Amino acid sequence: MFGYQIIKAAGRSMLPAIKHGAYLFVKPAPLYQVNDVVQVEHPYYGPIVKRIIWGDNISGFYLAGDSHASLSVEQMGCIKPTQILGKVRWIVNPT
Repeated sequence: MFGYQIIKAAGRSMLPAIKHGAYLFVKPAPLYQVNDVVQVEHPYYGPIVKRIIWGDNISGFYLAGDSHASLSVEQMGCIKPTQILGKVRWIVNPT
């Protein structure tokens, strides 16, 4: 739908911004930057949604969840820009 992928969030690692069961509208972007919330295809954890906390579009990015319940930056490692599926553009949280 207009280049967006709609996914359903599972887990609590992005609380309070993204609640368990929220619908996320994700769309690829030409460039990503610190503070973007992105969906990535992690080689070990599969598709996950996290916030970019450091890095660039050449060397790669380091991600973190907003909650303490998230995987650590060290567990996720450096994410290549090619592993980013898209930027979360819109969040519909459950009531």
